[in-house]
Amino acid sequence: MVQRSEIISPPPTPSNPTSIHSKQHTKWKKPRWAKKLNKAVKWRRKPRSRVKHFILDQAEDWKNSVFGSRVHYFIETISMRSDPHQKIFSDVRVFMSRMRELLLDEYRVELLSHGMDSCRNFEHLLESALQQCIIQPLYDFLYSRLKDSLIASGTFEQVREAIKNAKTKTQEDLAIRSHLLVPNEKSLQEINIVFNKIKESYNAMRKMEYLLEAVRLTYEGVRDYNNPKKSMNDLGADDFLPIFVWVLAHTDFLTAEVEAEYMWGLAHPSLFNGEGGYYLTTMTSAVNVLKELCCTKEETDSLSNIPNMNSLRTQLPIYLEISEDSITGQMGEVHSYPVL
Repeated sequence: MVQRSEIISPPPTPSNPTSIHSKQHTKWKKPRWAKKLNKAVKWRRKPRSRVKHFILDQAEDWKNSVFGSRVHYFIETISMRSDPHQKIFSDVRVFMSRMRELLLDEYRVELLSHGMDSCRNFEHLLESALQQCIIQPLYDFLYSRLKDSLIASGTFEQVREAIKNAKTKTQEDLAIRSHLLVPNEKSLQEINIVFNKIKESYNAMRKMEYLLEAVRLTYEGVRDYNNPKKSMNDLGADDFLPIFVWVLAHTDFLTAEVEAEYMWGLAHPSLFNGEGGYYLTTMTSAVNVLKELCCTKEETDSLSNIPNMNSLRTQLPIYLEISEDSITGQMGEVHSYPVL
């Protein structure tokens, strides 16, 4: 009789048909309950996310959605136009306003069902979604058309030469008061990182957010020679503009004018109210000061032609709809737009 202990199963090998290694692993299929769970999780997104995804889904479904078909047709047609960039930017902005009205009129029920009423800053959310589904596909076309226009007019090269020229000037030449210390190397690196974010973003509203962040870092980087620990958040516009000119030059922000024109042309007009428009105007004025420096170098190298404090003050026009603190020339707390 064979003992139980002598009955030994062969070790599992690839040649053994009973081996576990011989079993082929079949591809796992997601069960129905998992698909339903995914839909439930998707629906439990926050209202802001649900609304934004709904708008983006409508933009992608150009065969079945009125909104999507119009967006698709507009993107195809405008990318073939050869009009000046001002005309193209204006038409894009007008089209975005029309699509906003279409969403609020024809898709109001769907937006409400996705939680539109529960969204904070719904107008910013709507603008962000429109920027993503309209501006993002056209970004390369719009940016290159704007940059090519500035290159053709000679202003792009003028800014490049002006920045190179401004680096050779002293703080006194740039009308920076003697008791003010400009941002150090570490602050400049932080500001430069934000400027790079401005360059990389297609969203004009995001660009304005990053601009305000750069302004905040500039204020934090400025110090008073007599009191280094003193906060300079109350620095007036007369003092801030020359310092911002210095910052643009020493961060090599060669596309500053391109970015400013992009924001002026494609941001929602409501964003120009308050600090957003005020500091965008400051950025444009700083570029104009740089151009003036370039022109004076071509005429003569004498310091008598360098813009003085009074001429720099005239570079910054008073924005019509700015906060009361800005009108008094004081800088309050810099706010950024909500992150969408």
